[in-house]
Amino acid sequence: MRIFQVDTFTAARFTGNPAIVVVDADALSEATLQAVAREFSHAEVAFVMAAGAADHDVRLRFFNARKEAPFRRPCHDCRAYGAARLGRRQIGVWRSIPAPV
Repeated sequence: MRIFQVDTFTAARFTGNPAIVVVDADALSEATLQAVAREFSHAEVAFVMAAGAADHDVRLRFFNARKEAPFRRPCHDCRAYGAARLGRRQIGVWRSIPAPV
């Protein structure tokens, strides 16, 4: 598990919307995902996981301090950053599968 804070909606460091991105989250239990989200107390923490099928590049789950959260717009930046950190960034269309909530 690797954890990053990403500044979204900005080109300047330490401005914009801070977001927490956890990559290599595949082996984490539901309880661990929730504990990590609770630790950071952000609106959402994005967990980037390997694709489960050929029709997408990464799998995403989002948690806040209390529960799993639905996909939201700021998470696009998290997805791109997480996929790049995993070496799965490609030019063109991003294909991601948010987990059902």
